[in-house]
Amino acid sequence: MRRVGKSCLLKLVIEETLSNNIGKDKILYINKESLEYDFIMNYKDLYDYVKKRFRNIKGPKYLFVDEIQEIDLWEKAVTSFFSQENIDIFITGSNANLLSSELPTLLSGGYVEIPVCSLGF
Repeated sequence: MRRVGKSCLLKLVIEETLSNNIGKDKILYINKESLEYDFIMNYKDLYDYVKKRFRNIKGPKYLFVDEIQEIDLWEKAVTSFFSQENIDIFITGSNANLLSSELPTLLSGGYVEIPVCSLGF
């Protein structure tokens, strides 16, 4: 669903991560509703941008992508990060495809879903 607080929840997780003495350089937040990230159109753009941004960062890294459904074939990049990087990945989305039963297959079972529902209609 749209406008139910997914972005706010994501920002709270970022704040909590920072409060645990994780440096800002280890955190990458991509908000696909912002024109700042309009250049990330597909999985390759996402992969290249994240790899470049984290190139010289040692240890655990944290990737947050808000409205990931705006990135074509995003699951390819996410699966690649799962398989080769020390990156915790947090994504939000409001697309029927993200709610599909294919999501576990797309992400090879390596995810935890946190449903966010509105308080009322």
